[in-house]
Amino acid sequence: MTNNIKTTGLTKVEAIDAMMVGKKVRHRYSSPDEWVTIDGGHFLFEDGVKCSPTIFWMDRNQPYWQYDWEIVKE
Repeated sequence: MTNNIKTTGLTKVEAIDAMMVGKKVRHRYSSPDEWVTIDGGHFLFEDGVKCSPTIFWMDRNQPYWQYDWEIVKE
């Protein structure tokens, strides 16, 4: 049996989709202990801070944020 769930090399859209089903993700520029997920329509970070998706993406609009996301292993 093969597991076809992609966990690394995700695009921004794939990372958002993963967060919407409760997965924690990080970008290649994140530190190993950082992650983000979606909780109640807001982005939730490892330290408990929440912000709107608009605020989160405001400073992450460069092309390199479109790629290189991964799902954090639980």
